[in-house]
This record gives sequence, C-alpha cells and structure tokens, in this order.
Amino acid sequence: MANSRKQAIETAEQLFRSQGYAATGVAQIIAESGSPKGSFYFNFPGGKHELALEALRLFAQRRNQRIEEATIASAGDPAEYVRFSCARMARDLEASAWTKSCLVQQLASELAPGDEEITLAIAEITRDWIGRIAQVLQRATTSRAQSRTLATAFLAGMSGALTMARVTRSKAPFEALAATMTDLIRHAASGLGSKVARRKAPKTVRASLITH
Repeated sequence: MANSRKQAIETAEQLFRSQGYAATGVAQIIAESGSPKGSFYFNFPGGKHELALEALRLFAQRRNQRIEEATIASAGDPAEYVRFSCARMARDLEASAWTKSCLVQQLASELAPGDEEITLAIAEITRDWIGRIAQVLQRATTSRAQSRTLATAFLAGMSGALTMARVTRSKAPFEALAATMTDLIRHAASGLGSKVARRKAPKTVRASLITH
C-alpha cells in the first residue's frame, strides 16, 4: 500500500510537470503508476487535488536537495552556485526533450490564486527556497535584505528562463541568466569589499597643537 502511494505521487509529479494539471487525469495516473484503483482512492480520498499537494511536497524536497548539492559543488561561492544551478537546470530540461516544467510554476499558473490551499503551499515553498538561496548568496552581500533580494531575483529569473527555454528549445535563457546574475553578485561583492575596507581603515590621528 505504501509503495503504491509513493508510485502514484511520483507519477503524478512527472505527468503534471510534462503535460500540466488539467490535462492529466486520475485514470492516466493510476494506469502509469500501476496503482490498483481501489487503493488509489484509499490513499488519496481527496482525489487529484490531494495528489497535487503531495506531489508539490515531493518536488519541494527534491529541489531542496538540489540546492544543497549545488551549494556543496560550488564550495559556497555565490557566483559559482548560480552558474552551476543554471547549467544543471538547462541540462535536465534538454534531457527531458524540453518538456519538464517546474511543478511549482506549473500549478501556480493553472491553479493559483483561485485554489487557496495550493496557493498557500506554493507560497510557503517559494519563501523556503528564497531563504535557502539567500544563505548561499549572503557571502557576497552587505545585508540579509540584499541577499534575499538577490535570491528572489534569481528564483524569478530561473522561472522565466525555464519557460523561455522550453519554448525555444535552447539553453540560451539559462546562460543569459547566469551571466547577468554573476555580474550582479560581483557588483554586490565589490560593495561588500568596500564596506569591509572602510571598517579596517586606520583612523586618522589628528596632530596635537604643541605650544611653547
């Protein structure tokens, strides 16, 4: 029973990403996951909507792992983290024959804001991703607020790049995003360097007026 539940969630996640929520029926999920119809409704009494929430959780967990992997691979360097993440996303999309969307983005475009439960789940996932990415980018920024701004811009850029790349069947949007974000990070880092330099600069000692 536990295995059939897991299979249904994984199958739904893949189908929702490749063909969309509305275009994916319960019958197709049951058929492709190999789940008995009776056990499917036992596992998901809320039907496809409940399955979408479970698929979102699974997708978010996997993306969290990828953020961690990218952080390790880049040794925590913000610019390298951005380049690594963009390159891997582009490779994964190309490997899927340019079909796999981001599940968060897909469900947001189809169901939000009308579906409150889905909308709240997506908002929570998005805030979590921004926080995780900001932790990596903060090494190049002067404040927590600035790191969150950069993280938000990067996540928004990845969403747009994914859409453009699927349509154009090209890695170019990810390459452009990586180059632009690298420039932004370098600019932020130069500001951080100047701030540190000002802190370390010796104070000018005013000469005392000596009278005889």
